[in-house]
Amino acid sequence: MSLFTTIMGGLCFPLDVIWKHHMGERYCTWIKLIVVTFAMHFGFAYITIFYMAQGRLTNPRIIPARWDDPVYAIAYYGMTLATWIFAVKNLLEIRRRKKAGIRLHSYYIGTPRFLPDKPIVQSFVIPAGSFLAGLLLYQIVRPIGVYVCIAAVFQRWVYSRLYKEERTRQMDQQDRELLNAWRSGEAGRHAPPTVVQVAKQAPGAHSGAAEESAFNERWQQVLKRPTNRGG
Repeated sequence: MSLFTTIMGGLCFPLDVIWKHHMGERYCTWIKLIVVTFAMHFGFAYITIFYMAQGRLTNPRIIPARWDDPVYAIAYYGMTLATWIFAVKNLLEIRRRKKAGIRLHSYYIGTPRFLPDKPIVQSFVIPAGSFLAGLLLYQIVRPIGVYVCIAAVFQRWVYSRLYKEERTRQMDQQDRELLNAWRSGEAGRHAPPTVVQVAKQAPGAHSGAAEESAFNERWQQVLKRPTNRGG
């Protein structure tokens, strides 16, 4: 996983732990959870400052002015609490899996909790669901909604990037396996060829048809022999 992909994955990590489980032991860690929490709060603060300059943090058509700060606080800490609850569940699951001797790809980004594990679900349905949730939150608490929408975009981009990297890694591995198989079969392909000999006929005999028959018989025996083709 490249550094840029790792940073983008950290931004959408809060959404990933809510949507998915069965994560890899290096994709979901305690250190990453703590760092992402601080980064998420920094993002909240930056967006909040922008909307404070505009006036209200919540939608004035839905939330009365006196409830502006309480509703924002509920959304702010609620997002943090939800991230920690689902992240800790993933971390405990990783611990139980390691004790049971079950191994997964260490950077595996997880399996959907409530949906089938298909590429279209990971690449489109989950990011689209996150984006719609962000739009809904934006109608109530604008800074939190903007953050979720941005994270949903990164969620879509990160999965596409990781999927391409994994497919490239698999194809490279297949290429190496084919190359090794080809090299291991070089000795067999360069072995001395089997010589088809035709039995000598008695002098003066009409040997044309007999030679052809003998050749065909010997050739069929050669074809029936097991050969080492090296894969």
